[in-house]
Amino acid sequence: MTLVLNAASGRRVREATGMRITADRTAQLAVPLSYCAADPSVGVAAVFRTNAALAAAGARSSSPPLLTK
Repeated sequence: MTLVLNAASGRRVREATGMRITADRTAQLAVPLSYCAADPSVGVAAVFRTNAALAAAGARSSSPPLLTK
């Protein structure tokens, strides 16, 4: 949300927020449907592993870098 607010100009913050929420809701609908559609053809285990890999990649990309000395 912070990225959206920083990228939007002062007068278009509400519009940018609405577009972000629309994209979030679309993903909340499309992702489970795509997994259900893929399940019969590839199996439950493959869908589970793909979902786990995507969740791990998202967590890794959103975490701050580790400090090394």
